[in-house]
Amino acid sequence: MCVQADQIHVLQVDTAPPLDETVDFPDTQRTNSLTVTTTDRADDALDHLERNAIDGIVVADSLPDMTGLAFVDAVRETDPDIPVLLLTESESVASDAVSRGVTDIFRKDTETGQSDLLANRIRLLVERHRSTETAVQARQRLTELAEQSDELLWVFSGDWTEIQFVNSQYESLYGRSVESLQANPAEFMTAIHPDDQDRVIQAMQRVSAGEAVDLEFRITRPDDERRWMRAEAQPIVEDGTVTRIVGASRDITERKRLEEFASEVSHDLRNPLDVARGQLELARAENDGDHLDSVERAHDRIGQLIDDLLTLARNGEAALDSEPVPLQTVVEQCWQTVETGDATLELQTSAVVRVDPARLRQLFENLIRNSVEHGSTSSRPRADDSVEHGPTPHTERQAETGEQRGTTSLSQSQGTAAADLTLTVGELDDGFYVADDGVGIPAEERENVFEGGYSLASGPGFGLRIVDDIADTHGWSIAVTESDAGGARFEITGVEFETA
Repeated sequence: MCVQADQIHVLQVDTAPPLDETVDFPDTQRTNSLTVTTTDRADDALDHLERNAIDGIVVADSLPDMTGLAFVDAVRETDPDIPVLLLTESESVASDAVSRGVTDIFRKDTETGQSDLLANRIRLLVERHRSTETAVQARQRLTELAEQSDELLWVFSGDWTEIQFVNSQYESLYGRSVESLQANPAEFMTAIHPDDQDRVIQAMQRVSAGEAVDLEFRITRPDDERRWMRAEAQPIVEDGTVTRIVGASRDITERKRLEEFASEVSHDLRNPLDVARGQLELARAENDGDHLDSVERAHDRIGQLIDDLLTLARNGEAALDSEPVPLQTVVEQCWQTVETGDATLELQTSAVVRVDPARLRQLFENLIRNSVEHGSTSSRPRADDSVEHGPTPHTERQAETGEQRGTTSLSQSQGTAAADLTLTVGELDDGFYVADDGVGIPAEERENVFEGGYSLASGPGFGLRIVDDIADTHGWSIAVTESDAGGARFEITGVEFETA
């Protein structure tokens, strides 16, 4: 094929060639002209095809060295796709031509204007061939890309009766061949758990009616293994009609098992915790000593660990609901709800970021708790959030405007925890940071602080793992370094700022 899309190179094989060497198309948008190479012999034409890029062929039905159809047979041996236009006046030749690989037939006569009609005919054939070839190449590239995906990608007709595309993940997830699904598009329904089939059918009907659907259901593989799937389906609407349904499915079995485990553990832990809290209240009625405060703090810590466990189990699949959120507002709210002792907050940002506000609050609550608890221990830190502190009394907010842009200072009087600790939240070029002047995190341990269950000497925790998960869900990067004051500094980058 010719590289220049505005020009078509045609090989004309005829003893009485109807096309001139050059044919211009001044009124067309896609092709400016034909450049025509002419020969009257089939063997010369075949030799030319081997040595030159040709976009289309015009051939007579009778040549000195072979018939036109025999020439077409020879061409198709090396190029099955190039457009070939056969010139003939014979009905019998015309009837045999298409089965022999001829693209189109042009009935040759001597009427005026025939050459113009012929030139336009071959131009349209070549343009159509180019469009088809471009579409095929694009489909091949998309198929190659889809095969690299870990998800099951598929395209159904609008009524679910035809499977138009499916990648090979169908075989690994469903345990059935792609060919079997193509032969019977309803096959995937037989794999769906009987208790989920009605719900899936209703979801399919909603998509066919034009509604996007996100659905979880169970399947049973041929080996009787049961798996959980999550499918997202999107209707493609053309002229008011759903013509195709595109979607992606993935295996969420492990996430479901984790959620189930976390819920069971949470239930099993909360029951005795509630009993312990009830007994504590009874004990306070008889003797409200300081030692009972320590018991209450231990109860609160257990409750926090249970909440963190559930958060870790559920965060991975929860959908994001992003909106513009002022960093300063969220940090101030978190500062009022997290136990911060005598720590001081320095806000050095007025940035507004596009983020899921609930997730951002979780992130800051865990980072604040982590910094405060580091600052209140003299033990060797291992970058997590499991130090016990005093109870959370009434919080008093004191705010004043700092010298830097958007700078605010907040302090709380909450017992003896985190005495003299200062925590700073500030801006980066593409994100923000949370830094403290506490004891810091040893350099050799910074790579491990986001691992699940990584802990301080005082016990296990999940706070920084939650922070890492939230950052990853938003597509951010997070790194831990040393602050200017020698404490810990967490830098979150890749954040989308909201501009005025």
